[in-house]
Amino acid sequence: MDGKHTVGKLAEIKNINAQTLRYYDRIGIFSPQITSSDTGYRYYAAEQFIEVDHIRFLKLLGFTLDEIKSFRKEKNLKEAVGILKQKHHEFTQQLQRLQSISENFENIIEEIDSLQSGRMDSKRPEIVEAYGVFGIISEEGAVKNLYDFELQLQKLMGKYPDYEEIGHNYGLLHVFDSGYISDLSDGHLKFFILPVRENDRKNRNVRQYRIDKHIRAYHRGPRRSIGKKLQELKTYAESQGLKIKDEIIVSSIAGSFIVNNSEEHITEIKIPVETNIS
Repeated sequence: MDGKHTVGKLAEIKNINAQTLRYYDRIGIFSPQITSSDTGYRYYAAEQFIEVDHIRFLKLLGFTLDEIKSFRKEKNLKEAVGILKQKHHEFTQQLQRLQSISENFENIIEEIDSLQSGRMDSKRPEIVEAYGVFGIISEEGAVKNLYDFELQLQKLMGKYPDYEEIGHNYGLLHVFDSGYISDLSDGHLKFFILPVRENDRKNRNVRQYRIDKHIRAYHRGPRRSIGKKLQELKTYAESQGLKIKDEIIVSSIAGSFIVNNSEEHITEIKIPVETNIS
């Protein structure tokens, strides 16, 4: 038996599920090499052990089972290397995608940690001189309800196929008209912006949306309770001799994709202003 091994023994030695080996046999990827003339039982030869590692390697590179089956039959070295080069390229792209997701998660965590450390509890809003965001901008006035919003979002994502959605639409900027302060209706949504990473600003659909002098503040709690905060910011602007422009920019920092308790949700608010000359 030293030179031949049952599916169970191979599964034990190579730490692989026996059912997986049987499936590989059934679809013709990897089958026992030895058949007993006495019993008809089929066995794996010891030299086949390395083939399990070969299949694992190809799966790691992203080969599908059909691709593995085809590749293992390849006899032309030049073509085999060409296939490996293509898969390596795809693998590298996947690593870059995962790195981007990791960086986005890190940004989310850092921003929330920063707010938790005290900025959220500050009673005084910040007056910021300038802020710019690069992204894909939806059609103005095209969103009247949540259905329209989803349609527009899919349209924007089609213009920026490298978009990685972290959480649910994390980072999206919703730009409302100033009527949103007194009436939190989605009907006040003018457009929204899908921000892009710095490295992706070369996309031909990316535009810069500039926000000049503005008041920035944060709201803790469900979005439906944001009205009081908006009224406070309006009063604050008036006390500073600032006139609110026709834009209210809202984005979620921590929503239901982070914490289920809506009382813990965090929303960032930016209200563009100009010096009140009247």
